[in-house]
Amino acid sequence: MWIKRQEGYCLKEIAGVHYLLPYGQKVADQRKGIVLNETGVFLWNELKTSMTDDALAEKLVHHYSADGEAANETQDEIQDQTKDKIQNQMQDQIRQDVKQFVQELLLLGILRECLRPCCAEDADDVTCVYPTKEPFVECLEIAGMRIALYGSRELISSQFDAFLKDCSSAQGKSKSELQTESHIKMQIKMPVQMQIEILQRTTSFHPNGKTLIRNEELVVCENEQGYIILFPSMNQIREAHMTSDGRFAQIYVNGLDKEKTKEELFHAIRHFFLFFAQRQGFFAIHSASILYRDQVWLFSGHSGMGKSTHTNLWKEQFGTEIINGDLNLIGWSNGEQTNIGQNVDKPGSKGHPIVYGMPWCGTSGIASTKSYPLGGIVLLGRSDNDHFESLTNDQKIVRVMQRMISPVWTEDMLETNLKCAAKLAKEVPIYYLLCTKEPSAAQVMKAQIDQKEIRRMKEQDSIDREEMQR
Repeated sequence: MWIKRQEGYCLKEIAGVHYLLPYGQKVADQRKGIVLNETGVFLWNELKTSMTDDALAEKLVHHYSADGEAANETQDEIQDQTKDKIQNQMQDQIRQDVKQFVQELLLLGILRECLRPCCAEDADDVTCVYPTKEPFVECLEIAGMRIALYGSRELISSQFDAFLKDCSSAQGKSKSELQTESHIKMQIKMPVQMQIEILQRTTSFHPNGKTLIRNEELVVCENEQGYIILFPSMNQIREAHMTSDGRFAQIYVNGLDKEKTKEELFHAIRHFFLFFAQRQGFFAIHSASILYRDQVWLFSGHSGMGKSTHTNLWKEQFGTEIINGDLNLIGWSNGEQTNIGQNVDKPGSKGHPIVYGMPWCGTSGIASTKSYPLGGIVLLGRSDNDHFESLTNDQKIVRVMQRMISPVWTEDMLETNLKCAAKLAKEVPIYYLLCTKEPSAAQVMKAQIDQKEIRRMKEQDSIDREEMQR
């Protein structure tokens, strides 16, 4: 557990006695001061910078080691083995006392838990992980990003199963060894991009900071450590903390109802993943998707516009596969073979937008681990007849951006989403289909895609012939 001083307290010596006294808002909040002895003063001064409670205890052990050595010198008649045993007992008692001191100050709000920056000097090093005492559970791999989960395996939803990475084989370890502390330390050598701790306890007092968004489902606050996230509609999740870079998150749960906790955690983790994914250049669009002509086509619209109905029409009439029933993740390929699907590049088109599989799929229950090239995006609207309406470039960009569920907590995040939408509008066709819920709607859309692909193939043939003539 990483701890730091709470703002609003100062150490003052008054007539030879040391006091920790509140000031500012802490006085307004009627917080009390406390008296510290010599040991307490030492510990407070050591906490000028954040550290773990274990590290703080070791500092005190080292501080008193000189006194311990002096005492041992006066006991020459005691056997060395006995002396070592007594010294170890004394050190263990010191560590226990420090733990108790820390817990008391946490309860008083004088100290608070904090998120430690992960290897600040090696921020881009994927082998660098945050230290954690929680048992390692599993690794998820989504769009090539590996997410390490810590806590209790019984709280991990089976909906993640298809995306689990076999970390034990990667390290040559058996399943029984996954829970050992030594294996957790070995995990540091693995390429983990994100870590999530699931903690079955309450968090200590802390400032929430500036509120960025607040609604019935989500509250996001920003403070100096990163983000505090609350889920008002969830009963089993107390709150969550996430670093500013999105690489480390702690989710505090009560875990009384295991099945409900699993369900809520599954949906809560999506928020942390989408934040981190956005920073890596991946964006989620609220849409249902099908696989047609070896490409994925997204169908998106406001609630009730019939995206699920439309994709089901494709499946019933043309036998097309539904890739995801509610949510699709888009990124850009670097031309390499992916490890979760097929080669996602179009021939000769390095950097083409890709739809990556992920486990979240609304209530549809339809998700895939595979990745495919993005064919295009179809924005749906209702009408008494099936027809297309043209959109200007700015309309395409804005409407695609509005269908994203990647976070827009800040202006910078909005700008990032807009850039993604502009890139999509430039690289893939975006249609506005006003349609019925009849089979004809899918037929009209299929005909449009077929015509586009025929034109593309003719253009490619013409390019190939010109290159051969050269």
